[in-house]
Amino acid sequence: LEGVVEEYNNNNADQGGCAYIQRYHNKANGSTWDNPNNGVQPLVLAVCTPLMARAHRLVRQAGELVYCDATASLDKYNSPTFIISTSSSAGGIPLGVVITSGESELILEEAFSFLKKVLPQNGRGEKGPQLFITDDSSAERSAIRATWPDSTLLLCVFHYLQSWWSWLWDSKQCIHKDDKQPIIDLVKKMVFAGTESELQMQYLHLTDTSANSYTTKYPQILPRLQQFWERRTEWALSYRLDVTF
Repeated sequence: LEGVVEEYNNNNADQGGCAYIQRYHNKANGSTWDNPNNGVQPLVLAVCTPLMARAHRLVRQAGELVYCDATASLDKYNSPTFIISTSSSAGGIPLGVVITSGESELILEEAFSFLKKVLPQNGRGEKGPQLFITDDSSAERSAIRATWPDSTLLLCVFHYLQSWWSWLWDSKQCIHKDDKQPIIDLVKKMVFAGTESELQMQYLHLTDTSANSYTTKYPQILPRLQQFWERRTEWALSYRLDVTF
């Protein structure tokens, strides 16, 4: 694989294509594939294709707002793959790819630092994009903050609502099937509130146990609401109205 990466770099350097590989190395018996401690050097493959390099150079959005999404189960080693992309009038455009041997914060911080090295210095350069939109993976978000400290992180609305829906369907929460849809509808009203005052009103309505039967019936909802309320600037669209590029 190192030979393939070297050949790739030789053939694509003039077009901006660049890749970096750090081979997996287990220096200690008993260490696991995705553990960066105990003498394990994690696998990291960072790639910027000529198309991605051209996008960084020509697509303004590459320096403004990007998405980071992960997938796994693509090979027998279950290596996580992180794709950095942006939106344009032509649709989604990839900006970079990282394949690693794990999803811990330490591994991802190392992986993103290598990706940063292979990306062209266009747009905001070392500062990275103005905004990152991700799911709620704490390891991923912490690694992005460490690599691009000048970027602002937001939560993907789809993943945020999906996490609520999964939580509502968790059998441990004991929420009746007929109550799940009305509760998620109330959460959506907060997400899509047009103003901060409307968001505040929807939150107070949902958390008022005297006025809302769901938080009275299911008190376990309150701690979750309060936890996410502290992070409302990350998921509420009313806080994105003044975002300018």
